Parts: sequence; structure tokens; C-alpha cells
Amino acid sequence: MPKTKDKNEVYLNLKVSKDFKYLLKEQSAREKTTMQDMILRVLKDYCQKKDYLEFEELDEEDLKDLKAGEKAYKEGKYKTFEQVKEELPCQ
Repeated sequence: MPKTKDKNEVYLNLKVSKDFKYLLKEQSAREKTTMQDMILRVLKDYCQKKDYLEFEELDEEDLKDLKAGEKAYKEGKYKTFEQVKEELPCQ
């Protein structure tokens, strides 16, 4: 019997690096689930919890740190995300 289409479902294409794909694959294997089920669970959890996030007002120290960060960025004193990832111990 042929599959019937669920009119409530749509495809979502996601482009990730090969390294990240293998991380997802390894994690889903550890959890004994499919990558699709794991990704859907994580996204659903995120969407449900984001309503509960509370943000506090920035104090003077926070504002000072932000201004220092903006200045460093403008002066080219920063690391790219790729550089930071390479320094992480979980690699």
C-alpha cells in the first residue's frame, strides 16, 4: 500500500559542514535514535523553552565591556568562530 502524504508536514533542508554532520550522527547513535528525531527533539525543546528566558538589564560594567568589545572588533582584535572552535578542548 503506498504511503499517504501528511498535509501537515513539510520538508526542511539544512546545510551543515561534514564535521558537524558526523557529530550529529555520533550523538544520535549514542542516544539510539535517528538524526532526524534528535534534531526535531532539540528544536522543539528550544522553541518551548525560549518563552521562559528572562533577560536582566545591563549594568554599567556590562555596557563598558560591550563598548570595549566593539572597539576591539573595529581595531581587528578578534578571533573568528572557526579559530575559537579550533581552540576548544572537545575537538
